Amino acid sequence: DVKSNEHTICYLICGTKNALLFDTGLGVSPVLPVVKAITPLQVFVILSHWHFDHSGAASEFQNILGWHSKAMRDISQKGVSKRSIGKLVGK
Repeated sequence: DVKSNEHTICYLICGTKNALLFDTGLGVSPVLPVVKAITPLQVFVILSHWHFDHSGAASEFQNILGWHSKAMRDISQKGVSKRSIGKLVGK
C-alpha cells in the first residue's frame, strides 16, 4: 500500500456554451474520454505551466490556451511519454 501526498489536480468548468479544462494532468491514462463523459460542450484547455503533471495529456485536446514556449508547444503537440515521466519521478 503506497500512500502519497502528491496529487495531480485538474479542474473542468462547464458553462452554458463551452467548457474549460484547467490543466490536463499526467497523461498516463487518457483524459479526453473522461471529459467527454462529463460534458458534450466544446472544451478549451488552459495550462498553468508546462510541467508534465499539469500538461501531460494536452496533446489529446485541440483548443489549448497558455503562454508560448518551445516546451509548451512540444507537449501540446506530442504529449509526454511515460518514459520521460519515469525519469522525472522514478519508480
